[in-house]
Amino acid sequence: MTTGAVGVTVSVIAADPSALAEVAAQEVLEIARAAVAARGRFTVALAGGSTPRATYQRLAQPPLAAQMPWDRTFVFFGDERGVPPDHADSNYGMAHAALLSRVPIPAERVFRIPGESADPDAVDRMVKNLLSNAVKYSPRGGAVCVSANRAPDHPGMVEVAVEDDGVGIPADQLPRIFDRYVRVPHPETAATRGLGLGLSLVKALAEAHGGRVEVDSLPGKGSRFRVLLPGLDTHF
Repeated sequence: MTTGAVGVTVSVIAADPSALAEVAAQEVLEIARAAVAARGRFTVALAGGSTPRATYQRLAQPPLAAQMPWDRTFVFFGDERGVPPDHADSNYGMAHAALLSRVPIPAERVFRIPGESADPDAVDRMVKNLLSNAVKYSPRGGAVCVSANRAPDHPGMVEVAVEDDGVGIPADQLPRIFDRYVRVPHPETAATRGLGLGLSLVKALAEAHGGRVEVDSLPGKGSRFRVLLPGLDTHF
């Protein structure tokens, strides 16, 4: 762990995750006190995921909970997933359960990112890009199918799938297809126009909403892309 004031870097090696949480919580307390002394307020951007949970829990426990200047603290979030605040994947939800609901910080000083207000055009853009690719790489014609269902192998997630019976993708090319400017060469699609950006955009949009994109493909048989998105099953 690396911490410190501006211009000063201190490296700390902790014996275990619990000790690391203790060191991190103490560091937050020191920085908060210094900020209040210098500027009258402490502004912090919380991270999500499982890693900081133990530190948040430690800050909510005595004696640190009583030593933190909660009445001078303003809380923001570094990022958020495209889910409601009560969803298991919500960064705000995790921080609220581990810390914010357990300390006397004024609610009006907590500024969450409304993950449930995700870009309404994102799914449309992802599907259109996948459809465009499916048509381009089916030069002999054939069927292109679009489906949307609850993901059977991922509870709490929805899958939007686009499947074709086109030229398919060789296994050695699959790890690269979501990189920018990558196009898989094939003699039947050599004249197909494009910059190789469509799949990278799909991947970026899916991950921005807390999801991901997967692909199954066989040369000569076709491809099936599916976008997995969390927190939408209750509205599906």
